[in-house]
Amino acid sequence: MSIGCEISVSTGAEHETQNLSKCLSAGFGYAVLISPEEETLVEARALFGQYDKRVRFVSPDGFIAFLEEFEASAGRDEAKKPKRPQARTDGPDDAPTGKRMLIAEDAAEYLGLATQTLAKMRWSGDSPPFFKVGRRVLYERDELDVWLLQRKRTSTSDSGDSRLKDS
Repeated sequence: MSIGCEISVSTGAEHETQNLSKCLSAGFGYAVLISPEEETLVEARALFGQYDKRVRFVSPDGFIAFLEEFEASAGRDEAKKPKRPQARTDGPDDAPTGKRMLIAEDAAEYLGLATQTLAKMRWSGDSPPFFKVGRRVLYERDELDVWLLQRKRTSTSDSGDSRLKDS
């Protein structure tokens, strides 16, 4: 699980609430605004509007309590869940076999990218094509292969343009 943290010292509540929304859009599991000023937290909470259990508004001490709570609940959740296979570190060939569709975490691993890098690429429009089903982001394995092949280069000065003309 990932946590996006916004620390408010000199920026206003409106700016920080926009950043919290960006954190959630980028795929963070939680977005937390940390401020020593209670007034900023109250204003940000009101500006954010809708209740979302993934968003927290806390003081620095409250953040430590949140992390402790988060760690405790993660331990309880892990005990309930069936064990997932350990992360594959040898490369693309080790991604789940036989699956046509990959969740974002497995797609990132398949591509050799961090999950957050792939999330940022989705946000900027640079990612491979994907499907959005509810909160879940899915990738087709074949589309990932095509996307990778389009980025194949023979040198650092190769822009890839000549390969596109030859194809």
